[in-house]
Amino acid sequence: MKPRIAAKTAAPPSASSAVPLPPIVHAIGGSIGSALAILTFYPLERIRVEIQSQQQQKKPQKSTNRDATTKKENADNPTQETYNQADESSKETILQCLIRLHKEKSLYRGAKNMAITLMISNFIFFYALQVARKSLASFHNNQNSSSAHQRQRRLRMSKSLASLLASTLAGVINVLLTNPMWVASLRIMESKSIRKKSNSNNCEANINHQQSNLWNVMHRIAKEEGLLQLWNGTFTSLLLVSNPIIQHFLYGQMRMRLLSLHRHRSKARSASIRNVVSLPSSSLTAAEEFVLGAISKMVATVATYPLQLAQVLLRLQSKNDADD
Repeated sequence: MKPRIAAKTAAPPSASSAVPLPPIVHAIGGSIGSALAILTFYPLERIRVEIQSQQQQKKPQKSTNRDATTKKENADNPTQETYNQADESSKETILQCLIRLHKEKSLYRGAKNMAITLMISNFIFFYALQVARKSLASFHNNQNSSSAHQRQRRLRMSKSLASLLASTLAGVINVLLTNPMWVASLRIMESKSIRKKSNSNNCEANINHQQSNLWNVMHRIAKEEGLLQLWNGTFTSLLLVSNPIIQHFLYGQMRMRLLSLHRHRSKARSASIRNVVSLPSSSLTAAEEFVLGAISKMVATVATYPLQLAQVLLRLQSKNDADD
């Protein structure tokens, strides 16, 4: 009688033995996800840029309908007229801006170009991020240490720093390569204000004809205003690389505090009740992850908002505006 041979079952692959995805997969996933997100919330993005661009239009203008008293007051205080116009334009609320853009049928103006710009930008960012992470990981793995314990401790301590460094490098590469596309897409979004500044009907027709084509707008800006104008606002964009750094730092700190709170509660619960199976203390729920991400993003946005405002105004600024 032949002995029975137990069938061997293959063990499921562990998380550590899983094959990492190539950088191209992360880049495609990030670009598609960002495009879907911007198309979903594009009206909010449109209102944000519209309200921020109003700061560029708050300039003193000469008026022929003022009486002698008003002219004398303006002569005594040249900045009074600027403040009056700033107060009038700043009275528009988000809801009023939404209604006005809807009536003008310009709420989704430039959505296609913005989605294309964001897709290319996030493709470059996520691809560069994964390549930088792999390069830094291989660099740390090649470092020799006196013992395996010291090597693992060094890797754990440098993991967060390597992640921040990789994000910074990817952000800098992304800004330098895609800043011309952001300048053109914002010009298209605010093409109405550009047409108001055009004194020639031919120039206005040229803008209307080319406003739906991102590459033609980039070519027109380089031809009429100079190639360097496409990189206007690059310095502020490089400073804004600190935005995700602040976000990730706050998220990590809040996550550690919340996990520590879960551990204390789990220990107290298991000490009071026997044979209680508690949830793993190293994981958070989806709702907790969402709240932590929202809070960290909000704080990072508020902290870097002056840079974001300067970035939008510089990208919308033409060469003629800079000369004036």
